[in-house]
Amino acid sequence: MLRYQLSKFVSQLRCISTAPAKSLQRSLKLPPSCTSLLDSVKKANNVFLPNGPFDPASESLAFCRTRSKAVTEDELKYDKERLVPFRLPTGNVVGLLRPQVFEALASEKELDLSRNGVSFQSGMDYDARTRYMNNLVGRWKGEGLFAGILRGWSDELFPVYETWSSTSQLAFSIERAALPLFGFPNYGCLMTGYFICSKTNETMIWVPRRSKTKKTWPNKLDVTVGGGLGTGETPLNTIIRESVEEASFDESFVSSYIKSAGLLTLHNRNPVGWLLPGVYYLFDLQLPGNNSIQPKVVVPASEGGEVESFELMTAQEVLDNIAAGEFKSSSGLALVDFLIRHGLFTSATDENYVEICIELGQRFY
Repeated sequence: MLRYQLSKFVSQLRCISTAPAKSLQRSLKLPPSCTSLLDSVKKANNVFLPNGPFDPASESLAFCRTRSKAVTEDELKYDKERLVPFRLPTGNVVGLLRPQVFEALASEKELDLSRNGVSFQSGMDYDARTRYMNNLVGRWKGEGLFAGILRGWSDELFPVYETWSSTSQLAFSIERAALPLFGFPNYGCLMTGYFICSKTNETMIWVPRRSKTKKTWPNKLDVTVGGGLGTGETPLNTIIRESVEEASFDESFVSSYIKSAGLLTLHNRNPVGWLLPGVYYLFDLQLPGNNSIQPKVVVPASEGGEVESFELMTAQEVLDNIAAGEFKSSSGLALVDFLIRHGLFTSATDENYVEICIELGQRFY
Protein backbone atom coordinates (compact mmCIF):
# COMPACT_ATOMS: atom_id res chain seq x y z
CA MET A 1 0.00 0.00 0.00
CA LEU A 2 2.75 2.42 1.00
CA ARG A 3 4.74 1.43 -2.08
CA TYR A 4 1.71 2.16 -4.29
CA GLN A 5 1.23 5.62 -2.79
CA LEU A 6 4.93 6.47 -3.02
CA SER A 7 5.14 5.37 -6.66
CA LYS A 8 2.04 7.40 -7.45
CA PHE A 9 3.55 10.45 -5.73
CA VAL A 10 6.83 10.05 -7.60
CA SER A 11 5.02 9.73 -10.93
CA GLN A 12 3.15 12.96 -10.18
CA LEU A 13 6.41 14.75 -9.42
CA ARG A 14 7.92 13.42 -12.63
CA CYS A 15 5.01 14.73 -14.70
CA ILE A 16 5.25 18.17 -13.10
CA SER A 17 9.02 18.46 -13.28
CA THR A 18 9.24 17.57 -16.98
CA ALA A 19 6.35 19.75 -18.21
CA PRO A 20 7.16 23.10 -19.83
CA ALA A 21 6.66 25.95 -17.38
CA LYS A 22 4.10 27.66 -19.58
CA SER A 23 1.85 24.57 -19.49
CA LEU A 24 1.54 24.47 -15.72
CA GLN A 25 -1.91 25.38 -14.47
CA ARG A 26 -2.82 26.70 -11.07
CA SER A 27 -4.40 24.46 -8.49
CA LEU A 28 -8.17 24.34 -8.64
CA LYS A 29 -10.25 25.80 -5.83
CA LEU A 30 -13.09 24.10 -4.01
CA PRO A 31 -16.48 25.76 -4.45
CA PRO A 32 -17.48 28.09 -1.56
CA SER A 33 -20.07 25.59 -0.32
CA CYS A 34 -17.44 22.83 0.10
CA THR A 35 -14.69 22.89 2.73
CA SER A 36 -13.15 19.57 1.65
CA LEU A 37 -13.74 16.83 -0.91
CA LEU A 38 -12.96 14.15 1.66
CA ASP A 39 -16.61 13.64 2.60
CA SER A 40 -17.54 13.21 -1.07
CA VAL A 41 -14.79 10.62 -1.48
CA LYS A 42 -15.96 8.74 1.60
CA LYS A 43 -19.56 8.70 0.37
CA ALA A 44 -18.31 6.62 -2.55
CA ASN A 45 -15.76 4.62 -0.52
CA ASN A 46 -18.44 4.33 2.12
CA VAL A 47 -17.47 1.27 4.17
CA PHE A 48 -14.45 -0.24 5.86
CA LEU A 49 -14.10 -3.76 4.46
CA PRO A 50 -12.56 -6.40 6.71
CA ASN A 51 -9.16 -7.33 5.29
CA GLY A 52 -8.25 -10.30 7.48
CA PRO A 53 -6.72 -12.38 8.72
CA PHE A 54 -10.12 -13.91 9.45
CA ASP A 55 -9.59 -15.55 12.82
CA PRO A 56 -12.42 -18.01 13.68
CA ALA A 57 -11.95 -17.21 17.36
CA SER A 58 -12.58 -13.51 16.82
CA GLU A 59 -16.01 -12.01 17.36
CA SER A 60 -15.20 -9.46 14.67
CA LEU A 61 -14.57 -12.17 12.08
CA ALA A 62 -16.07 -10.19 9.22
CA PHE A 63 -18.02 -7.01 9.72
CA CYS A 64 -18.29 -3.94 7.55
CA ARG A 65 -18.45 -0.54 9.19
CA THR A 66 -19.96 2.54 7.66
CA ARG A 67 -17.74 5.57 7.23
CA SER A 68 -20.54 8.13 7.21
CA LYS A 69 -20.51 10.89 9.80
CA ALA A 70 -24.30 10.89 9.98
CA VAL A 71 -24.99 7.18 10.43
CA THR A 72 -28.54 6.16 9.50
CA GLU A 73 -30.60 3.48 11.21
CA ASP A 74 -30.23 1.21 8.16
CA GLU A 75 -26.44 1.64 8.11
CA LEU A 76 -26.24 0.70 11.77
CA LYS A 77 -28.32 -2.39 11.01
CA TYR A 78 -26.02 -3.41 8.15
CA ASP A 79 -22.94 -2.76 10.32
CA LYS A 80 -24.21 -5.44 12.71
CA GLU A 81 -24.52 -8.10 10.00
CA ARG A 82 -21.97 -10.84 10.52
CA LEU A 83 -20.46 -11.49 7.11
CA VAL A 84 -19.16 -14.93 6.21
CA PRO A 85 -16.01 -15.10 4.06
CA PHE A 86 -16.27 -16.91 0.73
CA ARG A 87 -12.99 -18.77 0.41
CA LEU A 88 -11.23 -20.77 -2.24
CA PRO A 89 -9.74 -24.16 -1.29
CA THR A 90 -6.40 -22.34 -1.05
CA GLY A 91 -7.83 -20.31 1.83
CA ASN A 92 -7.91 -17.04 -0.11
CA VAL A 93 -10.96 -14.91 0.66
CA VAL A 94 -12.60 -13.67 -2.56
CA GLY A 95 -15.96 -12.44 -1.27
CA LEU A 96 -18.20 -11.78 1.73
CA LEU A 97 -21.66 -13.25 2.25
CA ARG A 98 -24.55 -11.52 3.98
CA PRO A 99 -26.62 -13.69 6.37
CA GLN A 100 -29.50 -14.23 3.91
CA VAL A 101 -27.13 -15.51 1.22
CA PHE A 102 -25.34 -17.79 3.68
CA GLU A 103 -28.72 -19.25 4.67
CA ALA A 104 -29.67 -19.79 1.02
CA LEU A 105 -26.47 -21.83 0.57
CA ALA A 106 -27.14 -24.09 3.57
CA SER A 107 -28.44 -27.03 1.51
CA GLU A 108 -25.82 -26.85 -1.25
CA LYS A 109 -23.86 -30.10 -1.38
CA GLU A 110 -21.10 -28.78 -3.63
CA LEU A 111 -20.01 -26.28 -0.99
CA ASP A 112 -18.35 -26.72 2.38
CA LEU A 113 -20.13 -24.47 4.86
CA SER A 114 -19.14 -23.52 8.38
CA ARG A 115 -19.74 -20.54 10.62
CA ASN A 116 -16.33 -19.27 9.63
CA GLY A 117 -16.51 -19.57 5.87
CA VAL A 118 -17.88 -21.06 2.67
CA SER A 119 -15.71 -22.85 0.14
CA PHE A 120 -15.92 -25.17 -2.84
CA GLN A 121 -15.31 -28.83 -2.27
CA SER A 122 -11.79 -29.88 -3.17
CA GLY A 123 -11.29 -31.17 -6.68
CA MET A 124 -13.52 -28.62 -8.42
CA ASP A 125 -11.64 -26.87 -11.22
CA TYR A 126 -12.41 -23.59 -13.04
CA ASP A 127 -15.02 -25.14 -15.33
CA ALA A 128 -16.78 -27.00 -12.52
CA ARG A 129 -16.89 -23.93 -10.28
CA THR A 130 -18.15 -21.73 -13.10
CA ARG A 131 -20.85 -24.21 -14.09
CA TYR A 132 -21.98 -24.67 -10.51
CA MET A 133 -22.10 -20.97 -9.59
CA ASN A 134 -24.09 -20.02 -12.69
CA ASN A 135 -26.52 -22.90 -12.28
CA LEU A 136 -26.98 -21.77 -8.68
CA VAL A 137 -27.75 -18.12 -9.38
CA GLY A 138 -29.84 -19.12 -12.41
CA ARG A 139 -31.94 -21.33 -10.14
CA TRP A 140 -32.31 -18.50 -7.63
CA LYS A 141 -33.44 -16.19 -10.42
CA GLY A 142 -36.06 -18.72 -11.52
CA GLU A 143 -37.32 -19.04 -7.95
CA GLY A 144 -37.57 -15.27 -7.54
CA LEU A 145 -34.87 -15.28 -4.85
CA PHE A 146 -32.88 -12.05 -4.50
CA ALA A 147 -35.03 -10.58 -7.26
CA GLY A 148 -33.86 -7.03 -6.59
CA ILE A 149 -30.33 -8.04 -7.56
CA LEU A 150 -30.91 -10.70 -10.21
CA ARG A 151 -33.44 -8.73 -12.24
CA GLY A 152 -30.38 -7.02 -13.69
CA TRP A 153 -29.35 -10.30 -15.34
CA SER A 154 -27.14 -9.55 -18.35
CA ASP A 155 -25.86 -12.92 -19.61
CA GLU A 156 -22.31 -11.61 -19.18
CA LEU A 157 -19.70 -13.67 -17.38
CA PHE A 158 -17.39 -11.70 -15.09
CA PRO A 159 -14.17 -13.01 -13.55
CA VAL A 160 -13.42 -13.99 -9.97
CA TYR A 161 -9.67 -14.30 -9.47
CA GLU A 162 -7.63 -16.40 -7.05
CA THR A 163 -6.70 -13.11 -5.38
CA TRP A 164 -8.29 -9.73 -6.10
CA SER A 165 -4.90 -8.09 -6.62
CA SER A 166 -3.68 -10.46 -9.35
CA THR A 167 -5.45 -11.29 -12.59
CA SER A 168 -3.02 -14.03 -13.56
CA GLN A 169 -5.23 -16.91 -12.42
CA LEU A 170 -9.00 -17.24 -12.71
CA ALA A 171 -10.86 -19.07 -9.96
CA PHE A 172 -14.21 -19.09 -11.82
CA SER A 173 -16.62 -16.82 -13.68
CA ILE A 174 -20.12 -15.74 -12.71
CA GLU A 175 -23.08 -13.81 -14.11
CA ARG A 176 -22.32 -10.12 -13.74
CA ALA A 177 -25.57 -9.28 -11.93
CA ALA A 178 -24.78 -11.80 -9.18
CA LEU A 179 -21.50 -10.22 -8.06
CA PRO A 180 -23.08 -8.22 -5.16
CA LEU A 181 -24.72 -11.36 -3.73
CA PHE A 182 -21.29 -12.69 -2.85
CA GLY A 183 -19.35 -9.44 -2.44
CA PHE A 184 -17.09 -10.37 -5.35
CA PRO A 185 -15.11 -7.41 -6.76
CA ASN A 186 -16.33 -5.96 -10.04
CA TYR A 187 -13.56 -5.20 -12.55
CA GLY A 188 -13.98 -2.37 -15.03
CA CYS A 189 -12.29 0.34 -17.09
CA LEU A 190 -12.75 4.12 -16.89
CA MET A 191 -11.34 6.60 -19.40
CA THR A 192 -11.12 10.39 -19.23
CA GLY A 193 -11.12 12.17 -22.58
CA TYR A 194 -9.59 15.65 -22.30
CA PHE A 195 -7.52 18.28 -24.05
CA ILE A 196 -5.46 21.35 -23.17
CA CYS A 197 -7.17 24.23 -24.94
CA SER A 198 -4.74 25.81 -27.41
CA LYS A 199 -6.28 29.25 -26.80
CA THR A 200 -6.76 29.35 -23.01
CA ASN A 201 -4.34 26.61 -21.80
CA GLU A 202 -7.20 25.24 -19.67
CA THR A 203 -7.77 21.53 -19.18
CA MET A 204 -11.10 20.66 -20.79
CA ILE A 205 -12.87 17.36 -20.07
CA TRP A 206 -15.66 15.64 -21.98
CA VAL A 207 -18.39 14.55 -19.55
CA PRO A 208 -21.41 12.44 -20.54
CA ARG A 209 -24.75 12.49 -18.75
CA ARG A 210 -26.23 9.05 -18.26
CA SER A 211 -29.64 8.23 -19.67
CA LYS A 212 -32.62 8.97 -17.43
CA THR A 213 -33.78 5.39 -17.99
CA LYS A 214 -30.56 3.68 -16.84
CA LYS A 215 -31.19 1.14 -14.07
CA THR A 216 -28.19 2.42 -12.15
CA TRP A 217 -27.22 6.04 -11.57
CA PRO A 218 -29.81 7.50 -13.98
CA ASN A 219 -29.19 11.09 -15.14
CA LYS A 220 -25.85 11.29 -13.31
CA LEU A 221 -22.61 12.57 -14.81
CA ASP A 222 -19.97 10.02 -15.79
CA VAL A 223 -16.41 9.61 -17.04
CA THR A 224 -16.01 10.02 -20.79
CA VAL A 225 -16.06 6.27 -21.43
CA GLY A 226 -16.43 3.27 -19.13
CA GLY A 227 -17.19 -0.42 -19.27
CA GLY A 228 -17.16 -3.66 -17.32
CA LEU A 229 -14.32 -6.12 -17.77
CA GLY A 230 -15.77 -9.50 -18.71
CA THR A 231 -14.00 -12.84 -18.48
CA GLY A 232 -11.28 -13.15 -21.12
CA GLU A 233 -11.19 -9.44 -21.90
CA THR A 234 -8.16 -7.22 -21.40
CA PRO A 235 -8.48 -3.69 -20.00
CA LEU A 236 -6.98 -2.07 -23.10
CA ASN A 237 -9.13 -3.94 -25.63
CA THR A 238 -12.22 -3.31 -23.52
CA ILE A 239 -11.74 0.45 -23.23
CA ILE A 240 -10.92 0.80 -26.93
CA ARG A 241 -14.09 -1.09 -27.87
CA GLU A 242 -16.20 0.95 -25.45
CA SER A 243 -14.69 4.18 -26.80
CA VAL A 244 -15.99 3.31 -30.25
CA GLU A 245 -19.37 1.97 -29.09
CA GLU A 246 -20.16 4.63 -26.47
CA ALA A 247 -18.54 7.78 -27.83
CA SER A 248 -17.97 7.13 -31.54
CA PHE A 249 -14.23 7.76 -31.23
CA ASP A 250 -12.07 6.49 -34.07
CA GLU A 251 -10.57 3.13 -33.10
CA SER A 252 -7.17 3.80 -34.64
CA PHE A 253 -6.91 7.18 -32.91
CA VAL A 254 -7.77 5.72 -29.51
CA SER A 255 -5.35 2.82 -30.01
CA SER A 256 -2.55 5.26 -30.85
CA TYR A 257 -3.04 7.83 -28.10
CA ILE A 258 -4.70 6.19 -25.10
CA LYS A 259 -2.53 5.88 -21.99
CA SER A 260 -2.85 3.63 -18.98
CA ALA A 261 -3.18 5.77 -15.84
CA GLY A 262 -3.27 3.41 -12.88
CA LEU A 263 -5.88 1.67 -10.79
CA LEU A 264 -8.79 2.74 -8.60
CA THR A 265 -10.27 0.56 -5.86
CA LEU A 266 -13.72 1.25 -4.47
CA HIS A 267 -15.24 -0.01 -1.21
CA ASN A 268 -18.97 0.52 -1.56
CA ARG A 269 -22.17 -0.69 0.08
CA ASN A 270 -25.43 0.28 -1.59
CA PRO A 271 -28.47 1.72 0.26
CA VAL A 272 -29.98 -1.74 0.84
CA GLY A 273 -26.81 -3.28 2.22
CA TRP A 274 -25.20 -5.12 -0.71
CA LEU A 275 -21.43 -4.89 -1.04
CA LEU A 276 -20.19 -3.59 -4.39
CA PRO A 277 -16.37 -3.49 -4.28
CA GLY A 278 -14.79 -2.31 -7.51
CA VAL A 279 -11.40 -2.51 -9.21
CA TYR A 280 -11.13 -0.05 -12.08
CA TYR A 281 -8.34 0.31 -14.63
CA LEU A 282 -7.89 4.00 -15.42
CA PHE A 283 -7.04 5.46 -18.81
CA ASP A 284 -6.42 8.94 -20.21
CA LEU A 285 -7.06 9.99 -23.80
CA GLN A 286 -5.60 13.37 -24.71
CA LEU A 287 -7.43 14.95 -27.64
CA PRO A 288 -6.21 17.75 -29.96
CA GLY A 289 -6.06 21.18 -28.34
CA ASN A 290 -8.23 22.71 -31.06
CA ASN A 291 -11.18 20.47 -30.07
CA SER A 292 -11.24 18.89 -33.52
CA ILE A 293 -12.04 15.42 -32.16
CA GLN A 294 -15.18 15.15 -30.04
CA PRO A 295 -17.24 12.30 -28.59
CA LYS A 296 -20.68 11.76 -30.06
CA VAL A 297 -23.80 10.02 -28.78
CA VAL A 298 -24.04 6.78 -30.77
CA VAL A 299 -27.60 5.75 -29.89
CA PRO A 300 -30.00 8.48 -28.68
CA ALA A 301 -31.33 7.95 -25.15
CA SER A 302 -34.86 8.12 -26.58
CA GLU A 303 -34.04 4.97 -28.57
CA GLY A 304 -32.55 3.06 -25.65
CA GLY A 305 -29.05 4.53 -25.63
CA GLU A 306 -27.08 4.86 -22.41
CA VAL A 307 -25.97 8.49 -22.84
CA GLU A 308 -28.18 11.59 -22.94
CA SER A 309 -25.46 13.95 -24.11
CA PHE A 310 -21.80 14.91 -23.87
CA GLU A 311 -20.84 18.21 -22.25
CA LEU A 312 -17.47 19.92 -22.43
CA MET A 313 -16.41 21.13 -18.97
CA THR A 314 -13.43 22.94 -17.56
CA ALA A 315 -11.52 21.08 -14.87
CA GLN A 316 -12.96 23.54 -12.34
CA GLU A 317 -16.51 22.73 -13.45
CA VAL A 318 -15.77 19.03 -13.07
CA LEU A 319 -14.50 19.59 -9.53
CA ASP A 320 -17.57 21.67 -8.68
CA ASN A 321 -19.88 18.90 -9.90
CA ILE A 322 -17.97 16.25 -7.95
CA ALA A 323 -18.38 18.34 -4.80
CA ALA A 324 -22.10 18.71 -5.55
CA GLY A 325 -22.57 14.93 -5.84
CA GLU A 326 -23.51 15.04 -9.52
CA PHE A 327 -21.26 12.18 -10.60
CA LYS A 328 -21.71 8.43 -10.41
CA SER A 329 -19.57 7.41 -7.42
CA SER A 330 -16.83 5.44 -9.19
CA SER A 331 -16.61 8.04 -11.95
CA GLY A 332 -16.30 10.88 -9.46
CA LEU A 333 -13.37 9.13 -7.78
CA ALA A 334 -11.74 8.41 -11.15
CA LEU A 335 -11.93 12.10 -12.00
CA VAL A 336 -10.49 13.11 -8.62
CA ASP A 337 -7.61 10.77 -9.43
CA PHE A 338 -7.28 12.42 -12.86
CA LEU A 339 -7.16 15.92 -11.34
CA ILE A 340 -4.51 14.79 -8.85
CA ARG A 341 -2.32 13.17 -11.50
CA HIS A 342 -2.50 16.25 -13.71
CA GLY A 343 -1.48 18.59 -10.90
CA LEU A 344 -4.86 20.35 -10.76
CA PHE A 345 -6.04 19.05 -7.38
CA THR A 346 -3.22 19.61 -4.88
CA SER A 347 -2.57 20.26 -1.21
CA ALA A 348 -3.36 23.88 -2.02
CA THR A 349 -6.84 22.79 -3.13
CA ASP A 350 -7.80 20.70 -0.12
CA GLU A 351 -6.34 20.46 3.38
CA ASN A 352 -7.18 16.73 3.38
CA TYR A 353 -5.18 16.10 0.21
CA VAL A 354 -3.00 13.34 1.69
CA GLU A 355 -5.94 11.39 3.09
CA ILE A 356 -7.84 11.72 -0.19
CA CYS A 357 -4.85 10.27 -2.09
CA ILE A 358 -4.72 7.34 0.32
CA GLU A 359 -8.47 6.75 -0.08
CA LEU A 360 -8.03 6.10 -3.80
CA GLY A 361 -5.78 3.06 -3.37
CA GLN A 362 -7.18 0.89 -0.57
CA ARG A 363 -6.83 -2.87 -0.37
CA PHE A 364 -9.58 -5.48 -0.27
CA TYR A 365 -9.97 -8.64 1.77
